[in-house]
Amino acid sequence: GATDITYRIEATSVLGTTWSNIATKAGAGNWATTPGVTVTDPGTGPVSVVETNNFTSRYYRLHVSHP
Repeated sequence: GATDITYRIEATSVLGTTWSNIATKAGAGNWATTPGVTVTDPGTGPVSVVETNNFTSRYYRLHVSHP
């Protein structure tokens, strides 16, 4: 993968409100997550995100940035 790209997984419980960053991956580094969040990234294929909080609904988006 590219070494100068940053990935952020953002989440919200209500669409149309503020999105919160719950995990970040910069370049080839590991995922840094907020407490209660687990990111499983096999290196190729799908990446999974699990939150231990009991949300009644949750929406996610991936934000990709390049300096």
